[in-house]
Amino acid sequence: MKRAGDTMMNFREARERKKAKEFFDSFHKVSNKKGAKDKVHLLMAGRLRGFFDLTFIQGAKQIETSESEDITETAAPVAPTFRQVSTLSGRVWVYLDQETAQEVFELGRKYQLTLISKDIAVEAVALVAQKVEERLGLQVSINPLDFLDDAEQQP
Repeated sequence: MKRAGDTMMNFREARERKKAKEFFDSFHKVSNKKGAKDKVHLLMAGRLRGFFDLTFIQGAKQIETSESEDITETAAPVAPTFRQVSTLSGRVWVYLDQETAQEVFELGRKYQLTLISKDIAVEAVALVAQKVEERLGLQVSINPLDFLDDAEQQP
């Protein structure tokens, strides 16, 4: 049985997802407003970086889950187009188109299966991010997967 709080949460989540998609779809208009241009570009780059990182990690973890549970899947897993990303001001919903999200997800899977090296994974995801930057006219680099370099540098 659904509680009233659950329905309210679903409504709020749907509204936040809609706002995330609108922000992505109308980024050209929003990002060209005077005064807020730099801030909006930094904001979008940070959110997309979180989305890329989480999607890559989910692709890798999906492989771990499949191996540990020995699941035989009939359909290939699909990456989500909406994610909650942590920011300095709290958690926000972020949207990324299905094709791009799936590409990053699949690169995470390939990395986990050791079909590609860390360097190739970082380079490939950076190229995907660059395409998104160009498509949106983003003037700040997304710089995804920095955590892979950070993990390597730790003792």
